[in-house]
Amino acid sequence: MYLTRTKGARSPYALVPVNEIKETDSYHLFSTYGILVCTESTKEHVTLTEWYCEALSCEALMQIKLFGYSECLLVIRK
Repeated sequence: MYLTRTKGARSPYALVPVNEIKETDSYHLFSTYGILVCTESTKEHVTLTEWYCEALSCEALMQIKLFGYSECLLVIRK
């Protein structure tokens, strides 16, 4: 399933399904093995567990007033 970011959404985890992907668009490809995050220049595989933890952390940060007015730019990597 191909997904792209929702226009105007604050969270980078707010995604909507799309039928077609243009070569210039960044997109996410969901499967049972994980999520492939594709931009124009990079491709990154993220497990479903990692993606879910990052999405929860982003949502928790946006609940704090200090972070609530800007996009969540949290990236958790080991």
